[in-house]
Amino acid sequence: AIRATSQPIEAHLLVRRDLEPAFREAFRIHPGCRAAKVAGGAVIRLHTLDPRRIRTGRIGAMGERRTDLNSLETYARFYAHELMERTIAIYLDTDTIVQSDLAEMRDEFRSSGRTIGFAARYPRNSVTFANFVHPSKCKLDFPAGTDAARLLQEPLLNNGVYIVDLKKWAEKSITERIEDFLSQQARCDYKAFNGGNQVPMMLAFFARPAGEPRDFIVMDAAWNTCDLGWNPGLKHTKLLQGKVLHWTGPQKPWMPDGKRYASFWRPHRDAFEHLFGDMDV
Repeated sequence: AIRATSQPIEAHLLVRRDLEPAFREAFRIHPGCRAAKVAGGAVIRLHTLDPRRIRTGRIGAMGERRTDLNSLETYARFYAHELMERTIAIYLDTDTIVQSDLAEMRDEFRSSGRTIGFAARYPRNSVTFANFVHPSKCKLDFPAGTDAARLLQEPLLNNGVYIVDLKKWAEKSITERIEDFLSQQARCDYKAFNGGNQVPMMLAFFARPAGEPRDFIVMDAAWNTCDLGWNPGLKHTKLLQGKVLHWTGPQKPWMPDGKRYASFWRPHRDAFEHLFGDMDV
């Protein structure tokens, strides 16, 4: 991301307290400092997660087979407005590689006036809410006037890459909407939906009364080129054109079974050690 962006950026890491020493060592952040500068002028800032704030009574095991979808960190994004300056921010999962200037995404989003922006699915309707929401097992309570049948046919977008206005997020109580769906999921014995944190976040934006305008924009699918962690059929040219590559699926490029597309990831990993200078802030 640092190499691909034309302007200096700040990268914010949301870290559990027990893992903070390891992150400090990896990112050269000295004790007593909360940030470090890296090559190119970017700043890495460390934020400590409080598990008590990420409400474990509402955010618990989601019945997923993959433990990475159940971890505390996957829900930390919902509380970014409490940890960071309330400005426009781009969220990136840790299994992503940025290949284009993120300023392009920011500029497109800023002109929209919306709270959040996601990348389109490719193909567009390859995944819908109907694949993950199960009203036959337990019905969710949606805002009054929501067309539930229409909602199930909407494309379920991926929340591993998005851009958000944190000020608007806080003003519109988006976290509370998400927590409400998670509370309903718990009351349903975790049978109302699957998909970890992704479904309740998308429901917070897609479940709305008929006629109410969307509070999000859908951007070029290249901003979240998914499926590198499971799909062996992705074309090399498509990956070269991807603005952000995303290893959705269990086969991560740093794992023994994730070597298929690791050639896109390895140069960035090899350059990691050369990013850090001597200046802390």
